[in-house]
Amino acid sequence: MPEKDRWTPLHLSTPFLDKIKKIDVQIVSLEDGGHYPVEQTALDQMLIAIVMFINKVLQ
Repeated sequence: MPEKDRWTPLHLSTPFLDKIKKIDVQIVSLEDGGHYPVEQTALDQMLIAIVMFINKVLQ
């Protein structure tokens, strides 16, 4: 979740994410990220989280 997302804060996303049962949902806070994260720190953290997710699914 982008840390500075004022459009869709975590408390609005959690009810939707809680309904996902086929995979283990892990919420990752993207430091300094806005609603559509373009900040370098947030992008780097998102890339790491995506790669970790893909590696976990492929195991």
